[in-house]
Amino acid sequence: MVDRLRRLDWVFSRSPIYFVTACIVDRRKLLAHEYVREKVIEFAQKGPDFGAWLGAFVLMPDHVHLFVALGGGG
Repeated sequence: MVDRLRRLDWVFSRSPIYFVTACIVDRRKLLAHEYVREKVIEFAQKGPDFGAWLGAFVLMPDHVHLFVALGGGG
């Protein structure tokens, strides 16, 4: 399996994309609101001004999954 993964350093070394998961404390369902979705989209639109590019994301009631690139371009 190591032979199959050795290319990852080459493929993602210049502009890594991070997979981020964030959970709400005590798994409270705070993210299940239209307002939160709108703010995530607003971040995606304004992010490049601050060096962050948001790709695909999944917003769940108690956690979020995101693909994010930082710096250098998106």
